[in-house]
Amino acid sequence: MKKKGVKKVLTFLMITSFAMSCKKVTKRKVAKDWQISSLYSEFKTLDSDGELERVLKIEGDEVHLKEADDYSGVMNYTGVPLDVSFSIKKDGTWEKKMHYRVTGKYVNTGGEEVVSEETVHEHYKGSWNFLGGVDTFKKNERIVFNVTSGNRSYAYRFVTANHPDHEEEYSYEDAYIDGEASTIYLVKDVSNKTLKLTYTGNSSTVGQANGVPVLKTGSLEEIITLKN
Repeated sequence: MKKKGVKKVLTFLMITSFAMSCKKVTKRKVAKDWQISSLYSEFKTLDSDGELERVLKIEGDEVHLKEADDYSGVMNYTGVPLDVSFSIKKDGTWEKKMHYRVTGKYVNTGGEEVVSEETVHEHYKGSWNFLGGVDTFKKNERIVFNVTSGNRSYAYRFVTANHPDHEEEYSYEDAYIDGEASTIYLVKDVSNKTLKLTYTGNSSTVGQANGVPVLKTGSLEEIITLKN
């Protein structure tokens, strides 16, 4: 019952994205303690293990999660955010928390209905800075967030009518040299009360499986609206 794909999402986030925004962006507007008002994150990858899709939506007090792969099929979860915040400091540091709990149902291979509860706690820290103007981008239209550390834990609880509850938990710690792992977001909208960031990117890598070259492709789209 171990979940797959979480680390793939983190790795893919290090790829640069490009788009277009229009409003003037300043440190005074960006550097605040924000709450994540809404979030849309769609991740897809295809490799020798098959196809994986993970869509996370946060809208106010609701969380919706869809996970689909060739092994487990499609799982839909609903739940609540526990602590979803993005603190961007004037000293050039940032801290992001993604803590939420979702519940879903599915039928196992024995024909039993299983209630699956998933609690996610992701905590990242790092440094940030504006990027200068280049090509069609204006000064400060893009922000680079460098990840220096991350703590992630995923707790799963599975409940069936005829068997004892089953629980699993996985924890990870990540550490990077400043600038080694970074994500570039485009500022789509900014005001004293709202900050909207977007990211779109694709990746393609070639690995080895039993001595045979294997192509891995992926795509990620992310839209975050922050409020204070």
